[in-house]
Amino acid sequence: VQPRGIHLFGQPEGKSTATADTKEPTALSAVRSGRKKQMNTTRLTIKNDRFILDGSEFTILAGSIHYFRVHPELWSDRLARLRAMGLNAIQTYVPWNFHEPFPGRVDLASPSRHLFRFLRLAQAHGLLVVLRPGPYVCAELEFGGLPAWLLADGPVALRTYAQPYLGHVDRWWGVLLPALRAEGLLLDDGGPVMMLQIENEYGHFGDASRTAADRMYLEHLVELARRYLGGGLLLFTVDPDDDAKLARGTLSVGASKYGDQLLTAVDSCDVPGDAWAAQRPHNPIGRSPFFCAELWVGWFSHWGEPLRPHLASQDAATVAERIRLVLSVNKGTGSVSLYMAHGGTNFEWWAGANTADGMFSPTTTSYDYGAPLDESGRHGTDTAGGDKYVAVRAVLLARAAADTRSRGGGRLPSGITNAGGALATGNAGGEGSHPPGYGASPFPAGLGNARTPAPDLIPAEPPPPPPPRLNAV
Repeated sequence: VQPRGIHLFGQPEGKSTATADTKEPTALSAVRSGRKKQMNTTRLTIKNDRFILDGSEFTILAGSIHYFRVHPELWSDRLARLRAMGLNAIQTYVPWNFHEPFPGRVDLASPSRHLFRFLRLAQAHGLLVVLRPGPYVCAELEFGGLPAWLLADGPVALRTYAQPYLGHVDRWWGVLLPALRAEGLLLDDGGPVMMLQIENEYGHFGDASRTAADRMYLEHLVELARRYLGGGLLLFTVDPDDDAKLARGTLSVGASKYGDQLLTAVDSCDVPGDAWAAQRPHNPIGRSPFFCAELWVGWFSHWGEPLRPHLASQDAATVAERIRLVLSVNKGTGSVSLYMAHGGTNFEWWAGANTADGMFSPTTTSYDYGAPLDESGRHGTDTAGGDKYVAVRAVLLARAAADTRSRGGGRLPSGITNAGGALATGNAGGEGSHPPGYGASPFPAGLGNARTPAPDLIPAEPPPPPPPRLNAV
């Protein structure tokens, strides 16, 4: 049953998009067919400041890849390469504006927006999923992932407990979250989604510790997640490893009725031990596993800047060492997510912008990010030619091997396969190599150009008139 005022589109009714490698039902049919049978076991829990998956200690070795920045025909390719690099999970945002470009018209089924197909492919490649549905996502994306039509009738209060913003959030999550459950995509239901983030770096914007409307907003998002996804899914927030921003951006123990129901995690993590120390006071005692939810391995570029800016911390050897230090926290039980593992491309006009010192700085079409898997799908390198993919893989595979020994076997989590993840062979992603059968061409013919349109356009309304042509200088 669709929430009132919502029209799902992008997939003709009755037409299947299942492929041989996924066999997933379409998003539209899943929403309309009702929930699948849910399980009662909570598989991912926290105990003694450690993640516990299926009864055993578990290290999250994740990396960010944004499906909306990768051509859908390349989703499987990129996921296979990330699995071969040693990841056991991926992390992705879900941009609201990308899926609801017009009020009440939600697209979860056209090719580049088929989120559920992407999640199923991740599972097929042996990858769990950390999902970040915002509603605000940042991500150097247009309006941080918020739909521009929110401002169609003039200024409104955003990212707080206020109407009409909250009503639009309720409508959007009222489609997205039930559909995730209906598809059986949650970990406890046999799917890959093991964690879900509430908002995004909220401490940069609001103050849940002092402003009632901001606290109520985060609490409302928790309530929506619990209403639609049940009580088993692990919820979390992410803010920089700074006590002031953490206090403003999360629902801390003692400050909120939900302070004991979600994990406060951190990003940046330049000094991992200090980052964990900043994280811990905001979580219940014994329920604060160290999770560096964004370990920045590179950076994005603005027009007018070098294409791939490299800070001192972004060379291959240093990135690998930073990962190792994060994983060594709390007696070697730290978890990490690389931002980005694979950056991709800002298609069409989806790139965002920043302002600083009065300057408007739009992000480039390329979102390579200096990631270990570069925009073209090849090994990312630093300015000295150091291979980031190889350096990162060495650390991740060493940690995975240590975890396997400590667990007494090489069993992957239930419901996760090793399909496409040549973790043990070392062939996929070797120096100068690609997984067997993978061509060197980074894009299908004709893609990858800054003027190339996204793979599917939504013919819901006529396009706006083109901007006036500037005279050549």
